[in-house]
Amino acid sequence: MKRALFVRYLLAGLCGAAAAAVVLQYRGRASLAPYPLRALLAAGIVALVCALLAHLGSDSFLKPLSSLNAAMERHGEQMSFSALPDGLYPEMARLRENIRKLCGKIIASRKKLKQQQEHFDFIIDNLDEGLLITDLSGTVTGLNQKAAAVLRLGREAVQQNITDVLEEAAILDAFHKAVSQNLVTRFDLRVADGAIYALSARLIREEAGEAVMRRREIVVITLADVTAERSALQQRQDFFSNASHELKTPITSILGFAELLEAGVVGDARKLAESASIIRREASRMNRIISDLLMIASLENEGEAGERSVVQLSEVIGEIGDSLRVAMAEKGVTMEVSGGNFPVRVAYSHLHNLLGNLIQNAVKYNKEGGKVWVRAELDGERLHLTVKDTGIGIPAELKGRVFERFFRVDKGRSRSVGGTGLGLSIVKHIVTLYDGEITLDSTLGEGTTVQVLL
Repeated sequence: MKRALFVRYLLAGLCGAAAAAVVLQYRGRASLAPYPLRALLAAGIVALVCALLAHLGSDSFLKPLSSLNAAMERHGEQMSFSALPDGLYPEMARLRENIRKLCGKIIASRKKLKQQQEHFDFIIDNLDEGLLITDLSGTVTGLNQKAAAVLRLGREAVQQNITDVLEEAAILDAFHKAVSQNLVTRFDLRVADGAIYALSARLIREEAGEAVMRRREIVVITLADVTAERSALQQRQDFFSNASHELKTPITSILGFAELLEAGVVGDARKLAESASIIRREASRMNRIISDLLMIASLENEGEAGERSVVQLSEVIGEIGDSLRVAMAEKGVTMEVSGGNFPVRVAYSHLHNLLGNLIQNAVKYNKEGGKVWVRAELDGERLHLTVKDTGIGIPAELKGRVFERFFRVDKGRSRSVGGTGLGLSIVKHIVTLYDGEITLDSTLGEGTTVQVLL
């Protein structure tokens, strides 16, 4: 090491002497100092400068700098917490401290950025709407939990192309329209579990700076759950359609027979009586439909059970049985009642309508010589009601629709027995008012069991 340093100094001195000679030769003899003195002075100055440069390039300077550089490569920004070489020149010590400070700022910035990213991810993942983001090439750059669940995608879908992770042609078509035509596409997407989502795909472009030098362009696909809204809309449409149909049928019969009577076409006393009977029957049917519709409207507007009174449950069941005695006798249906010998606090009209519709259905749709069981039990403040029959039953695929307004399992049979298709809808509304539960179990051709908990 010392030998190498000596060689450096020697070479520096020789180079300095040569440089001085060249300078003096160029300047000529115009200088005031004698030639030998000038030569010696110039050579010494140049040799001193070169020696200093050689010293600065020596290991005494390069070694600490190399150590500092190695530490930066090894630790990166973690140098803020790492031991660094001591004994440095003041300038290098300041450099070391400045590097430490800079590394500390980098670490703080990264921590802050990570916290912001986690906060953003938390908000995105807890949105009610699904969110999927891609770049113009189709690479998925963002995906929240809702979108992943609806589209049945995993987190690994991020950084993959949308055409590789999705098979839904309508979604891919919406993506391509957004990219190629800048069109906003909206449609309803029905998924496997029956839920409906309003999907929207659009291109979002942000221009950076006054001049359009760089643009950020992404395609955003959103998914909003509209199952309840679409279901409500469909129910309203079905309601108006069914209500119009149900009311039109008796009105047509009434008008037809009224015109015959007015024209004097029906002259026979027996036929005249039959026509009047048909008009009365159809008018009664209209009256029942309107009464049931008004009942449902009233239940919907109440919002809660309202005023209650003490009612003897067995007496209500007895009244309903008496009103159905003729219908049961015509079909040979018998009814067995158990329990119910206790009072309950309830709105009388609610309890009568609930039990009346359930028992009436059990009789109306029973077989010849069938049987109906009615059981009532009280468990603390919970009332259990069960109505079971040996009737025609309900197909498995239609069980979920029996509580819809105007829905009938067998429309022809329902009309022949005078049903309006609103009875079980009324029952469902009453159960809802009392924060209750209702379950229906039925086997086609064997019978139906309805259980209510209030």
